[in-house]
Amino acid sequence: MVHELLGINSNRVDLKHLDHLAPEMREVVLSSDDDHFFRSIMFKNYGEVAEEIHTLVQKFLTNKKSQAQFKSIEDMQRVIENFPEFKKSERNTTKHFNILEELRRLIEGRSLYKISEVEQDLSSTESSNSKGDNYRKVCNIVESDDFSKVEKLRLLILFSIRYENDNMIFQLKEKMRGQGISEEQLNLVNCMLEYAGKNQRRSDLFNDKSGWQNSKKLFTGMFSDVENVLLQHKPLTSIIVD
Repeated sequence: MVHELLGINSNRVDLKHLDHLAPEMREVVLSSDDDHFFRSIMFKNYGEVAEEIHTLVQKFLTNKKSQAQFKSIEDMQRVIENFPEFKKSERNTTKHFNILEELRRLIEGRSLYKISEVEQDLSSTESSNSKGDNYRKVCNIVESDDFSKVEKLRLLILFSIRYENDNMIFQLKEKMRGQGISEEQLNLVNCMLEYAGKNQRRSDLFNDKSGWQNSKKLFTGMFSDVENVLLQHKPLTSIIVD
């Protein structure tokens, strides 16, 4: 997520566009070699990282015998602002909080929760949505001005992989052209199908068949079910391992 939304160059994240940050926080290093906290969270999802940082801030407040309470990232930011000594003594935590806060701003500003929900519906066979339901959801996003061309194109690619050779794909392409998406960009759909289409895959990516149901379980307890609309999809790798 940091790579996609903020970018990492030589282990550095550029936050110079955030004028409210202290000068030393406007370019920060993310390295699993030198940063124990980053090493512990680097493969966790957005919600888990927020919870880890919440725990560190709560521990600091407990040591300070503070009764401050917070239930959101915005609340946590206000608490940190009220304790300047936190920024000094917990510089590494502050660094990660600043990144988390900027990710939150970008996620909300680009309506990525809505995009993610549709992506999960397209990716997950546990979703109750029909192909027509998914098509209408993608259409609503494609025709909306609230989403970037990149987000729309990514959804189209995912829809094309999910429902390869369906006429709805051509209809979506026409709608995308109407939104100013170039032919060069739309050709990415064909490139992706050539690379990862049905003819290139050795197994059922979306687990629509029962081929794996009788497979022997090699590991147990490593992947737990999460009842969250944003975490419906189970990667093919986890199915193979199970």
